[in-house]
Amino acid sequence: MQSTIDKLKSLAEYPESIKLFVQLFEDVGIHVTDTNEQFSIHQKAEKISFQTKINRSNVDYIFETNSEQIDNVVKLASVPYIDEINRYKILNTLFYGALKGGVNPFHCLKLVPKGSSLFKNSIIRKLLRLKNSVHVYLKTPIKSEPQKIVTLLFLDGEWEVKQGKVGVAEITFQITVDDALEFHSEAFKAIKSNSTFQWFKFTRWYLKWRKKVYYSASNHDA
Repeated sequence: MQSTIDKLKSLAEYPESIKLFVQLFEDVGIHVTDTNEQFSIHQKAEKISFQTKINRSNVDYIFETNSEQIDNVVKLASVPYIDEINRYKILNTLFYGALKGGVNPFHCLKLVPKGSSLFKNSIIRKLLRLKNSVHVYLKTPIKSEPQKIVTLLFLDGEWEVKQGKVGVAEITFQITVDDALEFHSEAFKAIKSNSTFQWFKFTRWYLKWRKKVYYSASNHDA
């Protein structure tokens, strides 16, 4: 049986796929739960390398998945061109299972509040217009498929992600896959640098991004 590492290495033939995946991580540990394979993937300047073990000090986070998800992602990514629909399907395959199981799979959301006290300070949060309850509508490029909705709840200094609408949101966002990738990329720049300058740069960027994706909840059916 082909190992998961070998399956993922096969994607080296598809540069467009590599460009997508390098937006998601720099150093990540992978745990394939049904086969108990554990390894890490590292990227630098869009070059990918693999380590057959996980050294926790050398990875940003550990992503749990299963062999079915891996097979589906490899199939979707084994194409010469990745369009918006492909990006949507790949990310949906990677993250939706975790959301359905009540797990927050978005490690940038876990790490942003821990990375800077800016996001814990109530006064700063008000100045930045950060909210504690957010409904996020993910716009799908597939016309026959309804939008997915998740709720972000900021509780005890951490973000929790819930599938569907939970409670009354203080603000509503409507985002595309590319909006989500942009947020992830900018957040990880700040997390990796972890400098005051980079965090203030991120907050300036966030306010512009927030304005772009803001959506009035009154435009949706309750």
